[in-house]
Amino acid sequence: MLSDKGEVAGIIGLKPQHLLIEPQEKDKTTPLRQLKIDIGVKTREEALAL
Repeated sequence: MLSDKGEVAGIIGLKPQHLLIEPQEKDKTTPLRQLKIDIGVKTREEALAL
């Protein structure tokens, strides 16, 4: 991910396939806006400082 201060390493997370209950959920593509990126911080302030 890129911030104003440069690159920030992170991991993109999705709901695991085995936890998807509805069959149609398994065939859908997750929209980019629904993806979560774990950048290893605990607070909003830490994230904004990156």
